[in-house]
Amino acid sequence: MLPEWVVFSGDRVRRDADGFLYHLGRFDELIKTSGYRVSPAEIEAALLGVAEVDECVVFGQDDEALGQRIVAVLAGANVRTGGGPAAEGLNASVLRQCRQQLPAFMVPARLVWHGPSLPRNPNGKFDRSALKARYAP
Repeated sequence: MLPEWVVFSGDRVRRDADGFLYHLGRFDELIKTSGYRVSPAEIEAALLGVAEVDECVVFGQDDEALGQRIVAVLAGANVRTGGGPAAEGLNASVLRQCRQQLPAFMVPARLVWHGPSLPRNPNGKFDRSALKARYAP
């Protein structure tokens, strides 16, 4: 019997009846944008340095030109949702701070203010799949 090799690549695959593997996606949340691989954690760390941001989740949204564009869903106790001039000014401030800390390709293309806190799954982690389904249709 030959030894079986296992490779932990971070890719999700399925094997069909003939033994062929089909790529389904990745276990990690890497974003591929403008030819770069971007870790959401790096962007989230920069966003958490902004005074008004208490919680955030970053993910990629399909984009024809970029591959994926970066979307940041933000929560802050003292921030109202709904848009308007105040929200536009806050978004400009957040993006300005991101541009000071991150390379241009890592600056979010879209900011969404969710409310005072982000939803969590039963394990207590941010419910990334629910946020992605809601804000990146």
